Amino acid sequence: NRYETLSLAKYTPRTVDDIVLETKALNSELNKAIPELIRQCNNILDDKNFCTDDLRKKILPIKERLEYVNNQAKNGFISIYDVKNIYQQCDRQLSKIMRKHNKALDKQLQKKYKSQK
Repeated sequence: NRYETLSLAKYTPRTVDDIVLETKALNSELNKAIPELIRQCNNILDDKNFCTDDLRKKILPIKERLEYVNNQAKNGFISIYDVKNIYQQCDRQLSKIMRKHNKALDKQLQKKYKSQK
């Protein structure tokens, strides 16, 4: 019977040192990730053949938000966990926008290919 054995979990609270190490690691990770995502936005915006006006209107606010939160974080005016949440939101938004854009381009190419046959 699986209910005959008793196991107890022991809760160990995190120490201040654990929290500081976790925060430093997160800070280091975000210091690399945010500029990388800004660079990706710039690469998309710089590609004139790929980036349409509609796509530009969607990506510019993401880039501006990332730059703003990056500046706020450097000046210490924002919580690291707020920075992490904003970064994750921007990353998800950019991924979603690019998936939709690529899907629309594929449909256009398929229509063009079918019309040429």
